[in-house]
Amino acid sequence: MTVTAPEWVNQQLFSDLLKQNYADFDTIQKFECTSAISGGENYLTIVLRISIEMRLRDDSSKAESYILKIPLVNDRGDEHDFHELFIAEADMYERLVPELEQLYAKHTELSVRFKPAHLKFENPPNCDYILMEDLRSQGYINLERMIGLGQTEIKAVLKKLAQWHAASAQRVVELGDYEETYQKSYMSEECLKWIEQSNITFNVPFLECMQQYYELEPGQQQLITNYTDRRTDLYLDFGRVNKSELNVLNHGDFWCNNFLFQLNAGEIKDICFVDFQLPKYGTPAHDLFCLLMTTPNIHIKLEKFDDFIEYYHEELIAHLKLFKYAKKMPTLTELHENLRRHSLWAFVCAQRMLPVTLFPPSPDSNVTNFMGDSETALDFKRKMFTNPSFVKQIKLILPWLIQRGYVRISFNLWKEQVQRVRHRTGHVHDICGRVHRAACLDVGLEVEFGARCYKLDTPNEHVLLEDLRARGFQSVIRKAGIDEEHTISVLTKLAQWHAASAVRVDRKGAYPKHISDGMFNDDGKRLISKLTDNMVPYILDTLTTIDGHEVYYDDIKNLAGHITDKILQVGVIDPEELNVLNHSDCWLSNIMFRYDRESGKLLDSYLVDYQICKYGSVAIDLISFLLSSTKLEIKVNKFNYFVKQYYDQLIKHLKLLSYNKKFPSLIDIHKSLFKNGIWGVLSFTGYMAVCDVMAASLLEETESASFDNLFSDSPEADAFRTLLYNGKTYKEHLKIVLPWLHNRGALQKETI
Repeated sequence: MTVTAPEWVNQQLFSDLLKQNYADFDTIQKFECTSAISGGENYLTIVLRISIEMRLRDDSSKAESYILKIPLVNDRGDEHDFHELFIAEADMYERLVPELEQLYAKHTELSVRFKPAHLKFENPPNCDYILMEDLRSQGYINLERMIGLGQTEIKAVLKKLAQWHAASAQRVVELGDYEETYQKSYMSEECLKWIEQSNITFNVPFLECMQQYYELEPGQQQLITNYTDRRTDLYLDFGRVNKSELNVLNHGDFWCNNFLFQLNAGEIKDICFVDFQLPKYGTPAHDLFCLLMTTPNIHIKLEKFDDFIEYYHEELIAHLKLFKYAKKMPTLTELHENLRRHSLWAFVCAQRMLPVTLFPPSPDSNVTNFMGDSETALDFKRKMFTNPSFVKQIKLILPWLIQRGYVRISFNLWKEQVQRVRHRTGHVHDICGRVHRAACLDVGLEVEFGARCYKLDTPNEHVLLEDLRARGFQSVIRKAGIDEEHTISVLTKLAQWHAASAVRVDRKGAYPKHISDGMFNDDGKRLISKLTDNMVPYILDTLTTIDGHEVYYDDIKNLAGHITDKILQVGVIDPEELNVLNHSDCWLSNIMFRYDRESGKLLDSYLVDYQICKYGSVAIDLISFLLSSTKLEIKVNKFNYFVKQYYDQLIKHLKLLSYNKKFPSLIDIHKSLFKNGIWGVLSFTGYMAVCDVMAASLLEETESASFDNLFSDSPEADAFRTLLYNGKTYKEHLKIVLPWLHNRGALQKETI
């Protein structure tokens, strides 16, 4: 296929190269630049084949060809966001891979070649490039990826991979650690935003297709759904290098498109690796899962998995011994344990790389569609996930991953509490208050949660509060939602509140029942029913106007009549969890923000209206606030990120206040959200946040908004409730949030 190459890729440039390499070179007779790969076979670079026919000084002719890789350029003409990957690959070809080859020459009698010969232009262009020999001229070929490789081919690849891994382990012994960029790769906090976005763009269409096509049992579907919700933290954990175990330089993208076979009469003579864009120093599970989840044909992929691991282990140990490797060599049992600990990558490769492996070449296969979140990109991923070849394999692979414990709910990720405090709102300002102030003052931390409260000398019931506007506080436009800065400010205040309340109970005993129960009791049952079960008909009418509502409509319809009792169950205290005093009505109408009068800078946030406080799971406040009050573009995309920000501040303040009981892990918080919120069992707190609090938060200004119209049976009340659940902005939020809740099983009656 002829392609439009950059102007600098021309005959003169290669004439100079040929003069360097051929003493008898005369002139180029034919120069042709074509694509080296079929459409849809490469995502991150432009790969060109330069075919040359040259005349030598004795008038004879000689053919030569090269492979030239250059960075991908987008339609605007500037370099794509993946330029750093190109730089890493160039370093691999020029420096790091030759180091491995030289170790074999130094220590053994083996002649090991891992890559094509790397070449340089004498007068290089003003552009990054990688120039190498064309292995095709030596008989190297790619084998058919869509069919999958047989046992002989896989073992040959595993042997070459074991040679590579062994040499990289020895390289660290002799030359020292690999640079930080190769230890972190794209699995560090610096890449957190990309990781989160990438997880979302893949998980949403994958979970949709899983429910419709993969024929999993309900419990398996729920497990996979919960597992994908934790992917960001799992990614970061996977990327950490454990110095106590064997670490190797992983190829990082080790599937059948990235190694070539040299065949002689059908026998494998050699294997060469290409495309070193994603090298990562760490567990060998990285390359092993990538290879074994994508490349063997399905008849042996699962059945021979353990045989393949055993064969790799034998070859790894054999080649480590050739180097007289001085450190501890892993046993086969230890290798299997390593795979189990790092089994995230088995799921990642099955979910993301296997569909690419099995997808026919297509002009739609490009980095924009693969990594993007546009509707076109999501449709492309749905096509991959519903490709019959992929469906056939993933229906077998997902249960296998679960049965082996490779996908599981109880990863012990947080043996050490990982603190990732991200200062996006500036430091917490010292302010004063009453609600839990005493506990904070004990450690010299002055924190105020709300307005100062005063008492009048009168027997009449009253609440007298200072006017916060005098101190620069104001409400925000609830319909617009708040941005990330305001969200983290509120989460910080909630974390301080929750920490202080937990310490207060630890030191002084339980809160009075009228405070700790809130409306989560039999007395509040009628009110809860009015807020939930009685609103279902209005919500259902609204859903019929939303595209795609068919997916979750019946689930919501089936909830009617069951919500109230399950909300009361949410109020039951679980003594095994961290329990706190929840504000329980935490949305924008009950939050005020203080700004600097001159600069307008956000300084602090206060909570107001403590009418229905409830002692119990932190999920009550977190879900109510995050689903009702944040901007649409971050409500779902940043949910897990915001939970992590809250968690960091919670632990920080529990420590400051010398909390004596067990600290929750981040996983514990997510379990509580799952149990009491939006991910399955007892999930109506999330339902309330979306269908009631979010509706009120996004309601247009109207004179008909009143407590009576929310609950009474008059025609005016019916009209108001119809308006409440039929606002344009509210429906825009429902269109995003309800599929998200549905994909987590939060709307299913049987999970509640």
